[in-house]
Amino acid sequence: MKDNKFLYFGYLLIVGVIFYVLNYFAPLFSDDWHYNFIYGTNMPIRAFKDVLYSQYLHYFQMNGRFVPHFFVQTFDGMLGKGIFNVVNSVMFVVFIFLISYILRKEYKTFFASSSIALFFVFFLLPGFNHCFLWMSGACNYLWAAVFVLSFHLMLQRRISDESVYPFLFLYGIFCGWTNEAIVLGLGAGYFVYYVLNKNELNSSKLVLLSGFYIGLAFLVFSPGSIHRALVGEKISLGLMDTIHSLISALLAMGGIRLLPCLLLVMIGFYMYNKEEARSFIKSNILLFVAIIITFIFVLWTKHDSSQSRFGFEFFSLILILKIAAKFQLGRIIPVICNIAILIALPWVFHFSFQNYRDYQNCLSQITKNNNDLILTNSMKCPTFFERFIIRYTWPETWYCHSPYDKWISAHFYKQQLCFISERLYNKILKEPENYVSFNLQTIDPFYVRKVDDDVCNVKMILYPVNQKDIPFLLRPFANKFQQYSLNELEVNRYAIVSIDGTEYIFVNRHPLVDNRLKEIVIE
Repeated sequence: MKDNKFLYFGYLLIVGVIFYVLNYFAPLFSDDWHYNFIYGTNMPIRAFKDVLYSQYLHYFQMNGRFVPHFFVQTFDGMLGKGIFNVVNSVMFVVFIFLISYILRKEYKTFFASSSIALFFVFFLLPGFNHCFLWMSGACNYLWAAVFVLSFHLMLQRRISDESVYPFLFLYGIFCGWTNEAIVLGLGAGYFVYYVLNKNELNSSKLVLLSGFYIGLAFLVFSPGSIHRALVGEKISLGLMDTIHSLISALLAMGGIRLLPCLLLVMIGFYMYNKEEARSFIKSNILLFVAIIITFIFVLWTKHDSSQSRFGFEFFSLILILKIAAKFQLGRIIPVICNIAILIALPWVFHFSFQNYRDYQNCLSQITKNNNDLILTNSMKCPTFFERFIIRYTWPETWYCHSPYDKWISAHFYKQQLCFISERLYNKILKEPENYVSFNLQTIDPFYVRKVDDDVCNVKMILYPVNQKDIPFLLRPFANKFQQYSLNELEVNRYAIVSIDGTEYIFVNRHPLVDNRLKEIVIE
């Protein structure tokens, strides 16, 4: 490597400062409010013992991600968002550096690999906001990636001092006990690689890998994970439900970018030089297996969030960078990558600041207002720049009272906060006597109606299914799917909201049957 160390670390410092600004503007969101409390209770975290007790409950009731959630609750309940912003910025810089260090044999300079890696992360890696800026997401994905990258580098070293083996073993457990969407595929990749390359194994690698697989077992086979898989997620083994779930999961993969890029690049690489392409696959079998296993895992679990795809997209990124290094890119490509980021930054900062200002406005209403109705004014943001924004609540989706609003309420010692957009609030006041029904062409999240009596039951009455609206391949089995077979749907999530002394019922939209809604019956 021929870097000027002073200039390179200056570059990383600039990256860290930029990332810190974005982190500073990122609000607390979703799980961040939840993990401010001892899991499953209304007791706020006040001390280190509370974090450990909370994670004990979490491990047995929710999932096995002890390591990332330990950090989430330590910052969330004790150290605070301000310290997290600094530490997370350091972790992001370390993340970029470790990728470059792993690619040190492929690239002439750290600056080149870091610049190209940063470009892909900034513009293409799905869920930049939720994987890097969101406190709960960063600890689960960015930090987990840093831990496994450092583990991989440690694995490459030949360590003969047996006195450090206990520490290597514990470090292996620590890294394996992070996030199944990353380490499950990586564990499979290590297994295949070292079966094919037994001669590379030595005592220090066996110690590290033993710890890694034990940590992985703690993660995957936690009582909470098993219970959630068998009961909480209601996994069905029926043929039709399985087919439907797989189709839904595949459709949710529409947001992936780097894996399709890798496939196209590999096809072109193979057509250009078959022997070299086969050699590349063989030497990088670890990452290829990791991608396949992680993709299957995400598909099986039916997760459709952008952060759930982080694992196989992250592995794809490293492989793309490895292939790109085979072509003499020259000095101009890293410069272009950095210029592209600099051009985008003014808009990124602008929308991040606007979102932060709206968030501060909500916090001001919560602390100063006597009522529990919080008016939001979410700024409009071009779709591309949404990847850099953490929305503080869900005012413009089909949720009414989100499951996390109660944790925000508890944090501020409020009975029950209700977040609605100021635009929707004014629309309701304009037509207080009317049944306010918002169609699919609007962005309003609710069906709203004035109510005078207590509400006992809410049902959605549905129009009959139009056969033309059913995908052709599913028509023979339509009666097996609820969204096509139901004639009415009981609503179990709604809220009664008081606006200027008048009570309104807010009924959540239901995405599966919303286009068939005939009327809402309130009893």
